[in-house]
Amino acid sequence: MDDFSFDRFAEFIREYWSVSDRRQITSETQFERDLGLTGDDGEDLLRATEKRFGISLWSEETGLRHTFNLEPNEYLFHSEGLELFPYLLTRFFGREKHSVRKFTVGELFEAVQKRKLKEAQQALCEQYGAKFASPSDQDKIGFAASTLGIRPINGLRHPVTPGSSGWYVWCGETLSEGTDFFEPQHASHIYKRMHCISHLLALPPGYRFLWTEQHLDVWFDETLLNV
Repeated sequence: MDDFSFDRFAEFIREYWSVSDRRQITSETQFERDLGLTGDDGEDLLRATEKRFGISLWSEETGLRHTFNLEPNEYLFHSEGLELFPYLLTRFFGREKHSVRKFTVGELFEAVQKRKLKEAQQALCEQYGAKFASPSDQDKIGFAASTLGIRPINGLRHPVTPGSSGWYVWCGETLSEGTDFFEPQHASHIYKRMHCISHLLALPPGYRFLWTEQHLDVWFDETLLNV
């Protein structure tokens, strides 16, 4: 995974909208209220974001609604005389009264981050001929936090159970059998804490990996399914 930080994204917003260096851009900065970016300029920004970071925020089925978890008749920007997304409004929802979200730089950054991660995960699964099986943000991963910082980083995936992704991740060459070696953590937390291996976590049950900065091994171990 490449190094994609909020600072890097904020610099893109600053350059795109010619924001003064004197104005701070944080995750809470609102596009309309703080940067004066609205209407058609908002759609242009989203298209420029897709192009700059090589991702797709729109889908043919739902437009932007799934990406940003938009409610029916909720939009990201105010209009400029016409609806910002008229084709969505008329096709899916009719011309009912709509609301506009207080859309922030942080929210767009997180959407880009998730899309980049999903596309990296899909590419990795395709590379190894494996089914794409990304855990949800709330699924639990067993993580040996006491080993953080040691190399290599190891992961194995048992079958999925309710609330659990089946993943166990630890660092170093020793896999302890102690009952307190692993602690459950949400996948969303592991994605942030262990960004370097996040693209591997969509591999399906039965897969293992060993990762260092210089080397990656991925293989299928059928015995992991026999639990």
